[in-house]
Amino acid sequence: MAWVESEEAVVAVSDTGVSDNTQPTQPEMITDRAQDDAVMQDELELEFRRLCGDDKERAEVLQEEMRCRESELQELRQRCREQDEELQRLRQRQAELSAISDNTKLYAAEGWLRQFGQREGLEPTAGGDTEYSSSWTRDEENRRSDHCREEGMSSYLKYIALPDVKPYSGTEKGYSFQTFVEAFELKYPVSSWADTELCALFRAKLVGKARSQYEALPRSERRGSYEVLKRALARECRAEERTNKVLALGQLRHLRKAESQSIAEFCVELERLTRQAYPELDEKALATERAHLLYEQLVHWKDSYYLMEALESEDDAYMKLKATAQRIERRDLTLRNVRAVPGVKSEQGQSARPPVRAKPPSIPGSMSKEGDGRTKGAPTAKEPLCFTCKKPGHRARDCPKRAVVTRVAREQEKGSLSARLLAAVCRSSNSRSVDESQSSQRQK
Repeated sequence: MAWVESEEAVVAVSDTGVSDNTQPTQPEMITDRAQDDAVMQDELELEFRRLCGDDKERAEVLQEEMRCRESELQELRQRCREQDEELQRLRQRQAELSAISDNTKLYAAEGWLRQFGQREGLEPTAGGDTEYSSSWTRDEENRRSDHCREEGMSSYLKYIALPDVKPYSGTEKGYSFQTFVEAFELKYPVSSWADTELCALFRAKLVGKARSQYEALPRSERRGSYEVLKRALARECRAEERTNKVLALGQLRHLRKAESQSIAEFCVELERLTRQAYPELDEKALATERAHLLYEQLVHWKDSYYLMEALESEDDAYMKLKATAQRIERRDLTLRNVRAVPGVKSEQGQSARPPVRAKPPSIPGSMSKEGDGRTKGAPTAKEPLCFTCKKPGHRARDCPKRAVVTRVAREQEKGSLSARLLAAVCRSSNSRSVDESQSSQRQK
């Protein structure tokens, strides 16, 4: 614009100069125009130089401003990057702190403070859930920290004192899956162990058949939580219990008490089989069934009257019957030990008889009236009388019935019904044979 204005001014000046010269000649006009053109050219050159010089300075100023603004922009970008990095570090630190808080479960701010305040008897104020009316001093904080440490130490001592959990195989008698789970959760409480740790410990305690059952589970159940794993194995064990019930019913039907088996041993086996055969019954019904089966095994005892009295009692007939049978068993054991002492009378109250002495030979005609009054068939000195069978002609050590009598005496000591019946038969047969021998001797 400035250049155009200067050009217009030059043109105006030239026009004014021309108009002042009213009558210029042709050469003068040419000379003047040439001069004017040279002046105008000089002025234009000067104006151009001036204009070009101003633009350069302005460009330098603009470039300097651009450089300043670019440096400021770089500083802002650098600050943004630093702030982003700081924000990332803060977020990472917050995640680490939250992970530590979740793992330790000691200082979860609101929940832990609320539980601690409830345990210490502090009442929450109206201003918030986690604020308490009592003052929080350094001494109280130290005291409660010591209390928390003591609780942790007591938990550790309880863990050490509890026995190790016995591995579960599924085949051991008297060690059910429910018993195993109770012992496991007592040793490893669910509230004190993570779920993955409980699953690892639970798998480590499975051996044998139970381990095979675990391996046969679907992958979703094997890799699931502790509760899922426990329910899956409980389901498998229930199916196994149904099979064991059928087997226990068969064993219970053929259960018999051996002569060498004690009452306590028989009752342990009886209780185990009834528990497996009738898992749906309560303890009262099981006690009734056990009392019936136990009395069937002891009905032949000579003291069965006392057993019947215990069986007919109203309260806990099985335990009373069991206690009565054990008392009779202890009494019989005491009697057997007493009979083993020499010189003690037998159960029938008969002591060892002295050996039969041989009578002196009788002289004919010298017998007294007392001798005449005896039976004519009495044994003489040449015919000894047997102490066992009461027959003449042999002694007790040579008697063929000695083994039978000895066996009868042993059976009598055991106290069985068959032994007592056999002893009665032998005594009746012996008395009958003696009577027959005496009657035959009288006839002679």
